[in-house]
Amino acid sequence: MSKPEMNPEAQRIEAALASLAPAPAQLDRDEVMHAAGLAAANRRAARYRSWSLLSTAALLFVSTGFAYLAATRPEPIVVKEVVYAYTNVGLDGARVEQKSQTPPAQAASHDHASELHYLRLRDQVLTHGIDSLPDAPIGGGNGEMLPPLRAGSRELLEELYGT
Repeated sequence: MSKPEMNPEAQRIEAALASLAPAPAQLDRDEVMHAAGLAAANRRAARYRSWSLLSTAALLFVSTGFAYLAATRPEPIVVKEVVYAYTNVGLDGARVEQKSQTPPAQAASHDHASELHYLRLRDQVLTHGIDSLPDAPIGGGNGEMLPPLRAGSRELLEELYGT
């Protein structure tokens, strides 16, 4: 292929450019990569700092709210005694002769006492462990003694069939 003809001014510019030598590079590839890594790390660290500050502020806000609620909570209402009121007026408003009856508090006193005994034992076991329980009575609940245990199955069969 032949070279196209150029005007004399373009030929002078071409000759001037050909005589120039390239200058050494001002940038080092390793320094450029190191600077890019630092810039990426700084962006990531700034993002992390913003999220950590936001989550810390949210946690502080929630814990302050819980502390305020705990400080301003009213004292719990404790019911110490239940009072049963009996009237001699029926549902229709007419007076009804009142029969002598045992109040429910006295009728259920045995159940209430056994329930309290159970709750005390439960609290004792939860606090001090199973070894803190008292020894179980050998007899039945009404004071009678249980029959001695028989070791053999023959005695059990004889007791069962009555022979």
